[in-house]
Amino acid sequence: VQDAEDLDDYFNNVDALAEDIHELLPDLPFIDQDLIQDLGAALNCMDAVLTPPTPSNNFEDCQDDMEEAVCALSDFISNLYDSDYQVVFYEEDGQNYDFDIQEYAIHQENYDQIESIANEPYSVPWKSVKTNDADPVNAKRADNTGIADIIFKDVEENEITSTIIPNTDDHKQIRPVGAKSHGDIKEVYAIQPPANGEEQIHIAGKLNVISYDHQSIDVAIVPVGNGVSIPGNLGQDISDIFGQAVTSVNLSQVNGFTYPTPNPFPDEESGWLSAYTPEMNSIISAFKDYHNHSNDIYYIFVLPVTNTSGLKRGFMPKKRNFGFIFYNATNGLSTDSDALSKTIAHELGHGAFVLEHTFETYPSNPELQGGTPSDNLMDYGNAGTLLRKYQWDLIHDPASNFTLFDSDQESENGLLVAEEDLNLGSGQLTYVPWTPNRPFLTPSGVAVRSPNI
Repeated sequence: VQDAEDLDDYFNNVDALAEDIHELLPDLPFIDQDLIQDLGAALNCMDAVLTPPTPSNNFEDCQDDMEEAVCALSDFISNLYDSDYQVVFYEEDGQNYDFDIQEYAIHQENYDQIESIANEPYSVPWKSVKTNDADPVNAKRADNTGIADIIFKDVEENEITSTIIPNTDDHKQIRPVGAKSHGDIKEVYAIQPPANGEEQIHIAGKLNVISYDHQSIDVAIVPVGNGVSIPGNLGQDISDIFGQAVTSVNLSQVNGFTYPTPNPFPDEESGWLSAYTPEMNSIISAFKDYHNHSNDIYYIFVLPVTNTSGLKRGFMPKKRNFGFIFYNATNGLSTDSDALSKTIAHELGHGAFVLEHTFETYPSNPELQGGTPSDNLMDYGNAGTLLRKYQWDLIHDPASNFTLFDSDQESENGLLVAEEDLNLGSGQLTYVPWTPNRPFLTPSGVAVRSPNI
């Protein structure tokens, strides 16, 4: 340091380093307290050098202390994640809530990413639990060898009891307890104990446990006319699906309502000022005359009819109380109770929780497009009931995902059929129905329609 300008520049860098260190320390578990004290002393020394009117410390001494402390911090970070192997977490079949691990690259922003554990990148999975409750999760070494010596700790270094899972290669199970407040996150670490002569532990894996207060919604199933058989386990099946997000469904049934429903039910767009088609509005109006409905209950009309396409399964606009299920053999709902519960849950995902289809939330990911159905509840297809962590959050805060001008297709559930089944020849998967002549708004606000092709 030869002049005041260089000194100012140096100390500006020191200030920036101090800010970085203060931001970094809370994210460094198991850091040695002596290391924190050395960093604090070096920063205080540097601060004293600049204290007017006369510096109380020697600059070179402070510089040496700072360099030594920063090098020690760097070594600690490098060694902390320098384990011999990775420990990966996976879901327990008997869990009460849910487990979510990154499957698609486009979801990366929804998971903490550790640059390197055992020289490989590591995506941190999520575990949902009810506030202050516990739920099992399993762990194993990524190379499928034994982990008998692995221990589990939270960020406060409290050890979490683990047990060997019978009939496995030393896989372990833990029951992490959720935080005491809604939305809080507890971090669980898989620890490789220090080798002989070592002092520092090594992190081999990590799990984030997020707590949610339990919530429930009231849903009434309304069979319309005859020809509808509601399974006795429907309410439990739907609650099991939303239980992933610590949410349950109180299911009731309103019997005796009839309406001269057209068969097939017309596939048409709702109007600009209505979330429902004219025929749907007529059914809703007749039901209100028949039954003393409540705005706090979600009503699902089960219509024993097909629709114009024959393949649409349901429709429920976002943040609306009324949904429609087309119950027939063509789309499988009258012959498959699992498909019925999944379809109703899908529509409640739209209406009650304002969830989008996966291919609308992530339109650029070909793996999540309607033509390649995933196992997510909010994709098209038959079997999916999975919910991701970003969807757990939205289920507990649906208002954050609500927009006024949603299209009808964003609120419906359909089947996927091969184009060769429709005599289109390509053998690709296509969502049916495609609605021609759909209206759009240009950026200037002019209403236009696509050609009827």
